[in-house]
Amino acid sequence: MRGWRVCYSNGPHFIWHIKGPKWQCASWRSRCRESDGVFLNWPGRWLTRWPRFTRWDKFVLQQYVSTVIKHSGWTESRYRVAYVFHPSFFPYVEKLVDCHVVYHPDDSFSKMPEWTSAAAVAERNLISKAALVIASSPGVKRNLPGVAVAAARILENGADTKLFMSGAQGPIPTDLHAIPRPRIGYFGSINPKVDLFLVERLARLEPQWHWVFVGQLIEKEILADPPVREAWLRIARCANVHFLGVRPYWNIPRYQAHMDVNVLCYRTEVGGWWTDLSPLKLHEYLAVGKPVVASSLEVLNDLHRVVATASSEIEWRQALREAIEQGGRGTIAQRREVALANDWDKIVDRLDSWLTSMVTSSPSPTGDVRHTVLK
Repeated sequence: MRGWRVCYSNGPHFIWHIKGPKWQCASWRSRCRESDGVFLNWPGRWLTRWPRFTRWDKFVLQQYVSTVIKHSGWTESRYRVAYVFHPSFFPYVEKLVDCHVVYHPDDSFSKMPEWTSAAAVAERNLISKAALVIASSPGVKRNLPGVAVAAARILENGADTKLFMSGAQGPIPTDLHAIPRPRIGYFGSINPKVDLFLVERLARLEPQWHWVFVGQLIEKEILADPPVREAWLRIARCANVHFLGVRPYWNIPRYQAHMDVNVLCYRTEVGGWWTDLSPLKLHEYLAVGKPVVASSLEVLNDLHRVVATASSEIEWRQALREAIEQGGRGTIAQRREVALANDWDKIVDRLDSWLTSMVTSSPSPTGDVRHTVLK
């Protein structure tokens, strides 16, 4: 990334991860491998935190940080940046001395069910250390505590537009070919942020429309939310709702291109973390060129010429019908023009300028340029 050396890690294991895929797929020893110019750090199984046993937990925490320091070339760095996406990484940031801290929340975490007072303290501490605070949307920025609201910069999500524009020319995937048209596509994680009530209702009202979900189904979270669980159980009985599971990223454009309309069907209840989203799939949809219908999100306020938004069942039904029968908002060229303006290269250029300004205004000890990332 623009000459920065990046080491990416999503943290050590916790004792409650032992039965999960992250721990099960890990080796016993920590590993590091370069992929697309990024050094990926995989903590070993033995680096498993167990907060109940304080001394062991502190030992693992220190060992994990030592591993990241080794894999990132931290000690030889001229500019050291701890780029953090979640407050849970504050304990590790504390161990990474003499560095610039960037806090970049990609969601309104304090609105989520698992948020705790300890997490709130960690976020405030992280912000107090941060030389740069970045939010993924205006809503996420407003949700930050204290002075961070005024100081934070907004960097919304973009897309690999070249991949999605070119990939859209590919043949229809075999599993999608078996599903009748018109097809309504949703791409991304299927969790409580998805308006399953809306989907179930529209699927029953318009049985000739086929809803296709491509992405990870996080059923545990759905079942833990009683109202959402009811809608989920009803959807399971809808023959025109199809869950295809996760597909390789490079193949996603082919799926999106063979929908009649792609949707961002998120819940919109006031106070929910989903209302602050900057959808990762938005500009991918636009790059593919198919009509887009979405929930009424703040980040879409300036995009009504290419994205139809809906707030109620009636509005959704009308917008989907117009997209399927009349081609939706905007032309293919207009949608792609918006996507190209939000290409990841342009987003990264902006971020690079912020990081460069940050480190050069207060340089660290001499050496090579480095940049370490904690997810």
